[in-house]
Amino acid sequence: MDSIFNYNYTPPTIQEIDLGKLKVYKKNNSFILQINDKIWTTYNYKNHRDAKEFFLQYLFAKGHVITTGLGFGIRENWLLTKPEVTKLTVIEKHKEVIDYHIATGSPLINNAEIIFADAKEYEGKCDTLLLDHYEYRKDDVKNLLDEIEIIVKNINHKTLWFWLLEHIIMSKDLKSNRI
Repeated sequence: MDSIFNYNYTPPTIQEIDLGKLKVYKKNNSFILQINDKIWTTYNYKNHRDAKEFFLQYLFAKGHVITTGLGFGIRENWLLTKPEVTKLTVIEKHKEVIDYHIATGSPLINNAEIIFADAKEYEGKCDTLLLDHYEYRKDDVKNLLDEIEIIVKNINHKTLWFWLLEHIIMSKDLKSNRI
């Protein structure tokens, strides 16, 4: 596979910060974002592994794109470089994450519509729906699919991709007809 850098990928600008409940810090070649002492996301700034997990989402994205889970804005920053993406809306349920992007002067604040809401309660319409906000482990596929089912009923879309889909497709446990 070509390098993600051949597809307009630019690493996000991540800053260490302590906002009380939310902290971002460096450890072992990674930035770590934690809320209330729970790690929510990481970004390895040496190998960009985390960005590579978004490659298929980047390829499928076009038109008005809704994403869930802002984190460091890795995927969202990348999506804004794609000419086929005409509008980007981000649903984020942790106000602290939005506050982080405001405090650090993230370009996403001015270039994307960021909505403070729970993705399960948000209603809207888009061309491409990209989900990656889960609080489940990789082996908790049933709860993940239950949540996705709620979201796709509330957000009208043409194309859907979600984190873990690749893992589900590649797993030997494809007995469910829900995908």
